[in-house]
Amino acid sequence: MMDGVEAVTAEEWVIDLLTNAGVTGGRVFSRLAPTGTTEPYTIVQVQSQGSGLLYAIGAEPVWTDPLIAVRVVASSKLTGSWGELVPAVKAAHAALQDQTGTMPDGTILSCIREGTIDVVVPPTTAGRVVRQLGNTYRILVQ
Repeated sequence: MMDGVEAVTAEEWVIDLLTNAGVTGGRVFSRLAPTGTTEPYTIVQVQSQGSGLLYAIGAEPVWTDPLIAVRVVASSKLTGSWGELVPAVKAAHAALQDQTGTMPDGTILSCIREGTIDVVVPPTTAGRVVRQLGNTYRILVQ
């Protein structure tokens, strides 16, 4: 039975999978990393609740499809490169792409990469920028 927590269930599933796979040394967090977290680390965040619920016959939904962002984050000098983030992004993709699973609040029917993320946050102090590199995944949850 679906009860409105499917996007959270998908996010928790992604965090569990990436943590167990050792992506960024198991430093995988929902939305924000604690202050002082060793870099690089991974942030997982619901980007969209999905295109809506699919209903078959009756009022019980069959599945929903939230979009989850997975970003590897590190700060560097202005001359830094994406190269330091690439291995972790590849490891995250290998752990997630085309996977299924079961959580207490739902079943993950599929996980497919839908897009890419590359963000540079302007420097705040000491000439360092924060780079975020990753992918978005469409996750079907039942």
